[in-house]
Amino acid sequence: MDSFLPVIKGVFWKNSDWTIIKIEIKLIKYTIVIATFLLGALFIVFVDLTVRGIFASSGLLRQNFLRGSIFLFGILVTAYCFMTMNFEIESKKSKLYFADLLEGEEASGKGQVQPAE
Repeated sequence: MDSFLPVIKGVFWKNSDWTIIKIEIKLIKYTIVIATFLLGALFIVFVDLTVRGIFASSGLLRQNFLRGSIFLFGILVTAYCFMTMNFEIESKKSKLYFADLLEGEEASGKGQVQPAE
C-alpha cells in the first residue's frame, strides 16, 4: 500500500439543472501520525544541537554542533519536501481518475481511462 495515497471525501449537491461536488483530499491518518512523529523528533534534535552550538564554550565544539545542526536542518527540509511532493503527485493522479469516473468513462485500473461502450 502506498502511504501517500490520498483519502478523498466529498459532498454532492444536486439540483434539476446542475450538480456541485465539493471534495476534500487528505493524507492517510497513520501517515500523518508517523510523519509528525519523525519530523518532530528531527526538529527537537535540531533545536537541541543549535542551542548547544550557541552556548558551547570552545570554538571547535561550537563549530561542530552548528555544522550538525545545519546538516540536520537540511534533512528535515528534504524529508518534508519529499512527503509533500509525493502526496501532491498521488493527489493529482487521484483527481484525474476521479474526474474521469465522473465523466462516465470506464477506468482500466492502470490510471488510464477507456471510453465506455
